[in-house]
Amino acid sequence: MIGARFGVVQALVAAGLLAAAGPLSAQDPVPAGAQLPDTVEVDSTALRIQQRLQLLGRAPGSDSARAEAYADSLRTLSAPANGFRGRPTQPGVGSEAPTDIYARLRGLEGYTATEYAGTTAAYDADDGQLVLQGDSLVQAAVTFAQGELRARSIRYIEATGDLDAEGTPIFVPLDGDEINAQGLTWNTTADRGSARQAETQYTQGGNWYITSDFPELTSSRAFGHDAWFTTCDHEVPHYHFRAGQLKIVRGSILVARPVKLYFGDVPVAWLPFIATGLNSGRQSGILTPRFSVNDIVRTSGGYQRRVSNLGFYWAMSDYSDASIALDWFDNNYTALAGTARYNWARKFMRGSLSYRQYWRATGGVERTLNTSHQWQMSERTNLNVQGAYASSSSFVTQNSFDPVEVTRSIDSQGGLQHRFDWGNLSLSGNRRQFLSDDRVEQTFPSVNLSLSTITLFPAPQNRAGILNNITLSGGGTFRRSSTTRADFDTQPDRANTDGSLRAGLTLGRVSVSSGLQYRENALTGFSLGDGGPLLKTDSIDARGDLPGEIATRGAQVFDDPDMRAMLLEGYVDRADIADARLSWNASLNYQQNLIGSTTFTPSISWDSEFLRADTLSYAQDFVAGPTRVSFGASLRSDLYGFFPGFGKWEGIRHKVSPAFTYSYSPKVEPTALQEAVFGSSVVFPRNTLSMTLNQTFEGRVRSRTPEEAEAGDSTGLSLAGGAGPQRTEDGFLIPEQAETELLLGLQTSALAYDFVADSTGRFVDGFTTASLSNTIRSDYIRGLTVSMRHDLFDESAGTGGGPVSKNFSPYLESMNFSYAFSNTSTIFRWLGFGNSAASSGPDERSAEEFEAELRAPASQESIVPDDPGDVGDTGARGRQADVGAWDLTLGYSLIRSRPTATREGNASQNLSVSMRLTPTEDWQMAWRTSYDLENGGFNDHIISLTRDLHRWEANFDFLQTASGNWTFRFEVRLLDQQDLKFDYSQNSIDGIDRSRSVGAR
Repeated sequence: MIGARFGVVQALVAAGLLAAAGPLSAQDPVPAGAQLPDTVEVDSTALRIQQRLQLLGRAPGSDSARAEAYADSLRTLSAPANGFRGRPTQPGVGSEAPTDIYARLRGLEGYTATEYAGTTAAYDADDGQLVLQGDSLVQAAVTFAQGELRARSIRYIEATGDLDAEGTPIFVPLDGDEINAQGLTWNTTADRGSARQAETQYTQGGNWYITSDFPELTSSRAFGHDAWFTTCDHEVPHYHFRAGQLKIVRGSILVARPVKLYFGDVPVAWLPFIATGLNSGRQSGILTPRFSVNDIVRTSGGYQRRVSNLGFYWAMSDYSDASIALDWFDNNYTALAGTARYNWARKFMRGSLSYRQYWRATGGVERTLNTSHQWQMSERTNLNVQGAYASSSSFVTQNSFDPVEVTRSIDSQGGLQHRFDWGNLSLSGNRRQFLSDDRVEQTFPSVNLSLSTITLFPAPQNRAGILNNITLSGGGTFRRSSTTRADFDTQPDRANTDGSLRAGLTLGRVSVSSGLQYRENALTGFSLGDGGPLLKTDSIDARGDLPGEIATRGAQVFDDPDMRAMLLEGYVDRADIADARLSWNASLNYQQNLIGSTTFTPSISWDSEFLRADTLSYAQDFVAGPTRVSFGASLRSDLYGFFPGFGKWEGIRHKVSPAFTYSYSPKVEPTALQEAVFGSSVVFPRNTLSMTLNQTFEGRVRSRTPEEAEAGDSTGLSLAGGAGPQRTEDGFLIPEQAETELLLGLQTSALAYDFVADSTGRFVDGFTTASLSNTIRSDYIRGLTVSMRHDLFDESAGTGGGPVSKNFSPYLESMNFSYAFSNTSTIFRWLGFGNSAASSGPDERSAEEFEAELRAPASQESIVPDDPGDVGDTGARGRQADVGAWDLTLGYSLIRSRPTATREGNASQNLSVSMRLTPTEDWQMAWRTSYDLENGGFNDHIISLTRDLHRWEANFDFLQTASGNWTFRFEVRLLDQQDLKFDYSQNSIDGIDRSRSVGAR
């Protein structure tokens, strides 16, 4: 046996350690005496290396001493000219530096280099074994085509191509993560090996730390037993899986069976198998099933089981995917859900489609759908579609566990917008399906055309004449809406058609405008029922519930005697009735600017209308009404009041913006037909005055003194975070512009008074405004919104059936209040309860944002599928927040009607609360509920507790809907693999119709 000792820097390199891949290989040696090609340089290093390869390729003779007849390849390659066999003391001493030799060896075409390094190397020529030894500081190493192997001791067996490593070997494959083991064997010929007590890490799709015995290892696959794996990177992991058998396909999948989940050292779950992806992108595969039971310990007869998400996910391309899944709910339904999504950014297209079909356990089929599409066809054209549909509203309310879903409508809308050079055109539609009464309101089509403003004879203002800068504008609209009800016997279906054209011309302060409007109302299948024939009245129903002059059922009948006879004699029990109105108007206005922002605008206008009604025999065709001339004027102004400031405000400004509009129309002389069709009200003159009032309170933030502005902050920037103080060209300091904040804003609707109606002698009879609305808002107290509507007058019939009396008696009809605030809100920072270090920017979220977050735990419990979102959209439910952070949203709504002598008043009051709290670093809590103040009970609840378990997230959810359904669910989910979760749920579905049980306690 020939032994040799080398330094760490100088590796043992021999010609026999080059794995041949070309024609000059050890398996096909060049015979002795063969001539080399003439193209090879005689004295080159490559020539000498090839000569040694030829010699080593010969079969050894019986006496190994014959090898001495050949020059020592290593000595020939590395020894300097002076005969010194060690490493040269300086680079370049001798024939060639070793680094140059290694570089030339690696650069040989047709060969793959294998490098050996160690503190000691021993080669047995008889057995063909090479043993490399390392020490406590430097490991022995072998670098070959499949990777690098490092260990305290490495044995290479030339006959089999095996590398046996002992002493904490480390194998680093060419493509993959390193493997640490207690013992490792690798066959360089078959490119496979085995390892004992090996530890490795797979980083594709997540960081998996794996400990296992691997009887078989390849560059692409690994088979193990008694495996232990986790994604927790702590030295003592918070959790881990244990499996009897393990298979890993690099870049594809990890499969283990059977599997136990441990939190710490405590087993918490058992699974027959786990299959999780290891690829970094999306990949087709089987979905993770969900199993749930109504009770783990059965305590009631309502024991139910549920298996859902049994299906397949298909990654069709980088821009689209689809999935299909089965959902089985014991004694309730079986459902099949399909989802498809696409996101084609190059074509500016994105969208999704979700469809579910339910087979009831009692028989029958229900369908629900949700779709969303956005397409920017060009710079001028956009298409947006969002749709939702449910075949049965009662099925949704009976089976949904989403408290938000059962109290909202199912909405769909879509639109196409295109911008031309001469204007904008939009085509849109919407549909609302109400779960409370199966009412469907639909508007389609809705067309809006707006022409671009045209300027005639343009000229600069300082040189413009009387005919310069004339502007023309115009446009039109068309809309058709309908209302259908499932209960057709009590209320008919209704359809409305509206259209309008408008045009305007402006010349300086003079403006001329005109318009044409058309409206048609129709009732389908109107029934007399038990209320008797229809009542003909002289006034149009202000609510628009019935067409034309048909308002209520009563003692009078249709004006058409044939229709009346058929209804009374029972020949027909339903009638399709409609009416249509066509009106036009034109006006001339002149605006005169007065002091400041005050403007005075006198005007004159003309208007008339045409009416057609099926209920009037003399109005089967359009009847023209009288033309009315109106004279009017409007006055608008802004009034200011200034008050001393306080706190951070230097001053308070109160702005009042009143607007007065006056209109007078003289009496007209209608014909007998016009008075019969339009009523006697068209004869009376009109003399009205209306007023609107808006108020704001603004605070001006205290400005800094010139010294403070000059000093700025320590960084040379202003306190506002912008550039330093501004100066003029002469060096004078420019004062900073004052910052203002809207402290309070109050907007009031118009109040109108008719002096003609005041002719009765009672001042209150002149008010034509039935209700008054007020809206309160504040930019400083962000999240605050208050709106109120008051019914101003009490109209009741006089005693003994006398005339109706009108008394001023404000009555609150509706009120809506919402306020969102948090620990960073300004008011709490003032009181010292908030975070004083929080930024002064917007710190409150809208109620819609809060509700969207709280719907996350309930989304999978809904019946109508949610929008699947973008391709590849994933994420945990929890969010990062500071310890002690909280936010709260309060909402209050009131709707009630005034009681009368013949009708009792009714009211609906609801209080809603949404709260989120982070009590500790690992816990988060969210709560949403609504309370019915009239019934004295809660309508719905969403309570969610989230626990951060490092790589896991645990959720405890309780949900109760307004229809009475409730569910409790516990879910623990692996954040690295969102689909890997464990669920338990308990619910109350028992087939009972709870659609009326609002306010269940």
